[in-house]
Amino acid sequence: MGIIARQGVSNSFAIFIGFFLGGLNTVFIFPHVFQNNLEDLGLIQLLVTVSFIIGQLLTFGSVGITIRYYPKMLSEKRVGQLMYYIWILPTAALTLFGLILLLAQENFLSLFIDERISISSASALIMLFFLTAGITFFRIVSGYSSVLKKTFLPSFLNEVVVRLLILVFTYL
Repeated sequence: MGIIARQGVSNSFAIFIGFFLGGLNTVFIFPHVFQNNLEDLGLIQLLVTVSFIIGQLLTFGSVGITIRYYPKMLSEKRVGQLMYYIWILPTAALTLFGLILLLAQENFLSLFIDERISISSASALIMLFFLTAGITFFRIVSGYSSVLKKTFLPSFLNEVVVRLLILVFTYL
């Protein structure tokens, strides 16, 4: 079996597992956990969506930079320097985002939480921060994996690990 066929099969496997976990979450687990308060389910879905948007912004183009400059840095034997910069900027941005969440938590949460929500504001902030951190770093790993022509890891992270994180945060 060729490289592309093997990657296609492994990616299909990751997508299938992610599809199965998403269906399991949506059809069985979420209705059972949130049977008394559907607003909580809406809040979790909103936090996941917001974390995807913020996570994309916090990468500051690291994925594109990796894809564009990796071949040049590889030939100059400066890949370590490139890796430093594509990790340090999103990490600093994520730290700043965490500080902003801590300082402006009441104002930030008033956008999303009202009296009908039973999830505590601290849990919502923790969920938002860790989902955003995971998605930010998943995107960086995805960009690096793509220049190495390894496609299973990004597929697995985006399809399976994100759904497992949502499932874990559902029970917190």
